[in-house]
Amino acid sequence: MVHHFPSKSALLVAVLENADFASIDSFESDSRGEGVAYAVLQYVRRNLERQEMLRLLALMAAESSAPDHPAHQWFRDRYERVIATAAMAIRRDQEKGRISNSRDPQEIAGALVALWDGLQLQWLIDPRRDLVAGMTAAMEDLLGTEVPATRCPRPERPSPPPG
Repeated sequence: MVHHFPSKSALLVAVLENADFASIDSFESDSRGEGVAYAVLQYVRRNLERQEMLRLLALMAAESSAPDHPAHQWFRDRYERVIATAAMAIRRDQEKGRISNSRDPQEIAGALVALWDGLQLQWLIDPRRDLVAGMTAAMEDLLGTEVPATRCPRPERPSPPPG
């Protein structure tokens, strides 16, 4: 009997996909109730507890940028889904007057995801960076809204690993 096991890439994508679905539900709920800036910062805070998952995501995303990589299409679809979800939240916030940037929500969402990915990567490389403060400042600039610290208290920062 020949056993066919999934490839390493397929297994890693399954892990990432499982983590994504739970996070998207929380993001949608938080953004409906409190707005996109609050939802993003809640997502960032949750990610502070999942450093290895973020590292896996960053490594797989970079590897899958090659069109022949087995996870290439999954990452293309993921970025489309994440940007579309953020764009809906941004549009809703524009309509409610929560953010002042009136540009196309899809363009704002694409820039927000790029900022987010870049700041997360910088934090993975140097955990002394304040990811929450970086995302707060980036969102205030991009969305044209103040993100009150009282609504988004900062978590305790994890200590960098020894060595």
